[in-house]
Amino acid sequence: MKIHILLFALILVGSDDGRSDKQAQASSRTSVNRTMIRGIWWSPEMPQSAAFQVNDSTFYYPDMFMERKYEIKGDSLFVFFDDGSIVASVIVKLTADSLVLSTDGIEALYTRMEPKRKPE
Repeated sequence: MKIHILLFALILVGSDDGRSDKQAQASSRTSVNRTMIRGIWWSPEMPQSAAFQVNDSTFYYPDMFMERKYEIKGDSLFVFFDDGSIVASVIVKLTADSLVLSTDGIEALYTRMEPKRKPE
């Protein structure tokens, strides 16, 4: 539960209208396999429910009943909010069953708890 509250706080506090600066920085970084990030991700801090689900074009936060569009540029993930704010995270690690995101210098570990998908 603590990590979920932290994630929500980062979403609110880390929101920024500097889309072009963050996207420009990300475009020069290594690219991430978009297929591997899709799925349901859990946090060890909150085993009762999924932290979020990544679909083709949206992030879904089940505890908040909130769905938001996202983009991946280089190794960065950008989640867009209705008020125009953006939360940017660096994808530090992405494997078939683990994901590490760094948002404003705070790293969070997530694990996939579903059948592994083969890259397209």
